[in-house]
Amino acid sequence: MAYDPKNDDEDFDDLEDFDDDDQDDQDEIDELDDQDLEDLDDLEDVDDDDDSDEDESLPIVSLVQLRSSQRYLEATVLAKLLSEAWDLTLDTDEESEADGFVTGESPVFFVMLNKPKTTVFILHNHDENYFDEPEELADEISNLRFAEVVRNHGSWLSVDLMQPSFNEMPEDEAYQLIGKAIEALADEDTMALFCPQYELFNLWSNDLREVLCSADPIAALDQEHLSPVFQVDSAELEAAVEQAKQRWPEFVEHFSKRKPDNDEPFLVKAAFDVDDESVEHMWVEVFGIEPKYIHGHLLNEPMNSAKLKVGSQVEVPLEKMSDWVCLDADGNLIGNFTDEAINKAAHGEDDEDEFDDDDDLDDDDLDDEDLDDKDHPKSDRGV
Repeated sequence: MAYDPKNDDEDFDDLEDFDDDDQDDQDEIDELDDQDLEDLDDLEDVDDDDDSDEDESLPIVSLVQLRSSQRYLEATVLAKLLSEAWDLTLDTDEESEADGFVTGESPVFFVMLNKPKTTVFILHNHDENYFDEPEELADEISNLRFAEVVRNHGSWLSVDLMQPSFNEMPEDEAYQLIGKAIEALADEDTMALFCPQYELFNLWSNDLREVLCSADPIAALDQEHLSPVFQVDSAELEAAVEQAKQRWPEFVEHFSKRKPDNDEPFLVKAAFDVDDESVEHMWVEVFGIEPKYIHGHLLNEPMNSAKLKVGSQVEVPLEKMSDWVCLDADGNLIGNFTDEAINKAAHGEDDEDEFDDDDDLDDDDLDDEDLDDKDHPKSDRGV
């Protein structure tokens, strides 16, 4: 899902950078005691004009929560959460003999670890949209579920690896700690996850918690749990729907010949009127057919319906059917007539009107040019 990894900042030109203030971040670091400052020599010389090519080439090792509202945090709360997440002892007292300490206050905290390796993380907790022009960006995103989050989230929280030369932690180990931190900080207001370095985006689900705490937390952004929704309206789609209707008797014949212990797929896509007076086309697993009605269980999570959900038993008028999928006598998959038109819509090649939930796509739901890197404060790059 989402993007192929990229590390070249030249690919990140479509979004304006946040205005950032490295000196404010530096002032937070200056509050550390003298001994810690000796360990943080590489940070002491950071200033607003330090934009060398070497610094700019550093990847942003970070995971971001897009949230509906800002999370309440203070240093003591954060120290407790991270201690449990990382199985370490963190304090807010720099002079303690703990495994590390937390300093700062919202919107910026610093986390200094002495073990397992000398490392500094920055935690951002901002009460604003993560993107500079969310409306414009959302209009360019084909997956409407993603576009809705980009447009409507009201705050963001990230955990970023500082990358001065004294940091001893490899990137993969850093992501493991970041993943556990993001999981511990997730709550009912978490809407989505974003990885700036690899341009990966995923809607939040509690099912992702275990993956975030695994050896490969980035996989949490590649584990799609809701089918993408696209707006599609094209002559090609209309022709595909008409073909599905003309060949409907084939589906009925194969369904009538199914075995009693059948576990083969018999799926129908149908149009459903939803709460915002739009139409969503969603897949249904069929368990019964009448001359004018199809009976089954909904396989997609609607985007705009309070009444319907995955698993809902539905009765679909035959005229609402827009596609179907089943196996023929030789075990070959037949149907799925609208797939090509939907794939084109996913890549922005069609004018758009009706919503289509599609589980079968394996494509870049957010094109590279649509959701480029959010170059959030330069401290994330370790300046």
